[in-house]
Amino acid sequence: GTSTACGAKPQANVTGTYALSLLAGAVYHDGPFDGSGPDFHFGGYVGDAVYDRGSVYVADGSTIRKIDLATATMTTFAGVYTESCCLVDGVGPSARFSSIVQLVSGGDGILYLLDETSDVEAGLFHDTGTIRRVTIDTGAVTTLVLDRTLDFGSGLAVDGQGHAYTNDGGAIVEV
Repeated sequence: GTSTACGAKPQANVTGTYALSLLAGAVYHDGPFDGSGPDFHFGGYVGDAVYDRGSVYVADGSTIRKIDLATATMTTFAGVYTESCCLVDGVGPSARFSSIVQLVSGGDGILYLLDETSDVEAGLFHDTGTIRRVTIDTGAVTTLVLDRTLDFGSGLAVDGQGHAYTNDGGAIVEV
């Protein structure tokens, strides 16, 4: 490997220049607003973006936004941006999220997400994680029932068979 002194610019082997083109949102613009092109934007902290079935799904606070690549339009797919309160299973806007910290695609028309909640134990805040499942065809959001609460999973991966893996307080567990 090559070492570089702190503050020195590392040299990269770049074989071309890649152009960025705006797909969604407006830089530093408060929202959220559904629509097309630069007329639509996100509500604030934008998290993971995943591709599945011709669309890009984006975690936007307490909602999942869908960008249809064929029409370049964005809609709120699940959740309500102003209501990050609790975990409620439902379809589309009737579903509620606390705080989506990671969104992944199972590649089979199913999205999985890690939803963070905070509890108070002995006067101290304690973050916990819940794994949720979103069916793309119907927009149905369901909570995976686990035999115990996750000690805030900080990562989520899904294999081709629908098995989820997450960090549970320093241990990797399979769901």
